[in-house]
Amino acid sequence: MRFALALLALAALLGAPAAGAHGDPVSDRLHVGDVYFPEGNVRGDLAQGLTGAVTTANAAGYELKVALVASPSDLGTVSSLFGKPEAFAEYIASDLSGLFRGVTLVVMPGAFGVSSGSGASVERERLALRGLTPGSDPGALSEAAIVATRRLAAGSDDGESSFLGDRVVLVGAALGALALLVGARLLAGRRRPGPSP
Repeated sequence: MRFALALLALAALLGAPAAGAHGDPVSDRLHVGDVYFPEGNVRGDLAQGLTGAVTTANAAGYELKVALVASPSDLGTVSSLFGKPEAFAEYIASDLSGLFRGVTLVVMPGAFGVSSGSGASVERERLALRGLTPGSDPGALSEAAIVATRRLAAGSDDGESSFLGDRVVLVGAALGALALLVGARLLAGRRRPGPSP
């Protein structure tokens, strides 16, 4: 009798879906980690480079998860979203929103998708990715994802935005200093005693 109950319990365990399983490997992986690598080989140095870039971004306070999707098989039951990185990024961000409120970056052949688990705007991220196009094999996707991760964490697309921002700050500081000098001169002119009659 005990043996039959044990077999019944084992059959129930084997037949039950795993907790957190969604039918797509990307969601399953990103529930427990920050990077999903596609089926196929990604060179070790590229995998380490991307993992390191994502870890650095997260440590600096920019919450990020990255999914490299090389083929429809990476998407499992949602393979219809292959070639639609924005839609897949929204799907993943929504799926992870209970435990992750940061930015999800999806890298597919030829395009990126970004979405936020908190529903915040990702326009800044889209601007930062402008002009960057991922290749199609896992290595090219990894290389593009490393560059994209660094751009997103830095908040600029290639340093141009921060360069412009620095210039605006310098011009603003110079104008502020000039205004102070003019103001001080005017005040000094008002305080001078006039000629005596």
